[in-house]
Amino acid sequence: MATKQVEDVRDEILAHLKEIQRPLAWITEENTGIPYSAIYAMFKQKTYTVSEENLKKINTFLGTDFKQG
Repeated sequence: MATKQVEDVRDEILAHLKEIQRPLAWITEENTGIPYSAIYAMFKQKTYTVSEENLKKINTFLGTDFKQG
């Protein structure tokens, strides 16, 4: 399980997705319960940060342990 603590967890998650060759849409509603519009706003527009609840869902799905910086 990957464990990292960084300033902006969004950038680390995007880098992880790129590394495993998966699109951002892969972590949306079907797999994590997070709507695509929320994922897009968090990761592409960066209009708000990833909540602890959503980060837990993403970590569970990806098998990672990313933490907020």
